[in-house]
Amino acid sequence: MANIKVTLKAVLKDKDGKVVREDVIEPHSLTANMAKLIRVLFGKSDDLVDRANNTVTVAPSDLATAVIEAAEGETGYGVIVGSGTTSPSPNDYNLASQISHGDGDNLLHYYATSVSSVTVNTTSKLEVSRDFKNNGSVDVNINEIGLALNITVGGTPHNILLFRTVLASTYTVTAGSLVTWYVTIELQ
Repeated sequence: MANIKVTLKAVLKDKDGKVVREDVIEPHSLTANMAKLIRVLFGKSDDLVDRANNTVTVAPSDLATAVIEAAEGETGYGVIVGSGTTSPSPNDYNLASQISHGDGDNLLHYYATSVSSVTVNTTSKLEVSRDFKNNGSVDVNINEIGLALNITVGGTPHNILLFRTVLASTYTVTAGSLVTWYVTIELQ
C-alpha cells in the first residue's frame, strides 16, 4: 500500500542567526483539492476550489501552468503562514488568518519559495521551503501553515490550497528573527 506523507520542519533563528527552536511536525490536513489534483494528474478533469472560494474546473492540460515556487513577496501561493487557530478540515480552501508580507509590525517578509529535486532511497521525497523574517519591532505569532499551488485555467490564475495545518504550539517570531518552514512530501 502506498502512502503520501507530508512532514513540516521549522527552524527558528534569532536576530544573530542562532537556532533557538527546531521542530518536526506531522500534519494530518491534506485538502480535498490535493486528492482532486492527483485525479487531474491521472487524466481526469475535476472541480477544485481556489483560495478566493471560486470553483474552477482543472483539466490535465492545465497542469503545464502549475507552479509552487513563489517569488519573494508573493503570498498567494507557495508556503504560506497565518495566525489562525481554527481546526483544519479536508474542505479548507484558505488559511483562517494569513499573515501579510511586509517589513513593519505584525508582518513577515516572505522570501521566495524553493522546490528541491526528488530524492529516491527507500522512498521518494520532495521538499518545498520558504524563509519568513520579522523586520518589525513586535513579535509575530504563527499558528497555521499552508501550501498552495498557482495554476492558470482559461487564462485566469488561481491559487489552490493543498494542505493546511494548525500547530500544537505557537511559533513566536521575535523582532529580527527568521523562521524557515520546510514541507517534505514523501511517497512511501
